[in-house]
Amino acid sequence: MDEPVTFDAVVAFGEVLDRERALALCADVDGLAEIQEEKRALLQMLQASGAPDAETAKLKQQALSNVQLIRHLVACLQGLSSPPASTYTAGGGRPSGTMSRSWGRL
Repeated sequence: MDEPVTFDAVVAFGEVLDRERALALCADVDGLAEIQEEKRALLQMLQASGAPDAETAKLKQQALSNVQLIRHLVACLQGLSSPPASTYTAGGGRPSGTMSRSWGRL
């Protein structure tokens, strides 16, 4: 393919991945949702460009790093929105299930 198109595709996709990381670091869930369509379009452009494997490998690593960051963000947000686990049942006893190693120790 044409080298400027390949370069543009690589640079544009790298920039959108940088913006995605910045949004994830700021916990901007709305921004993350909004950027996905642009990311899909740029991915198609990148795939059609025939960019060299060395360039796409770097972008793939950056994208995987973003995925890990976003998964961590989701886990943190779920932890904030879920009520904490009960230490005692309504009757005052310990909940059944696997016991933690720290139970019964001070």
